[in-house]
Amino acid sequence: AKRKIHVPEQVSVLGCFALELGAKCKPSLSSMAVDAREIGRRAVRLIANSALSNAPSGIEKTPFYILERDSFKWRESN
Repeated sequence: AKRKIHVPEQVSVLGCFALELGAKCKPSLSSMAVDAREIGRRAVRLIANSALSNAPSGIEKTPFYILERDSFKWRESN
C-alpha cells in the first residue's frame, strides 16, 4: 500500500555499496560507499596478527562517503 511518504523531503533512504542499480531507482537511491579493497587488506592484516599473537583483533574504523543521489537530504540533527 502506498503511504504517501515523500523521499527525501520526509525521510532519506540510503543503500550500501554504491551499486549502479540505485541510479535506476525512482527517486535514484543514495548510498553509503566504502573502499572494499582497503577493508579486505585490513581484514587480512588483522587475521594474520591475531593468528601470530593470539591477541584480540580490536575494532577497525574505515572511511566511507555518501554517494548523494535523489533519495538523500542532509538535515540538522536535534
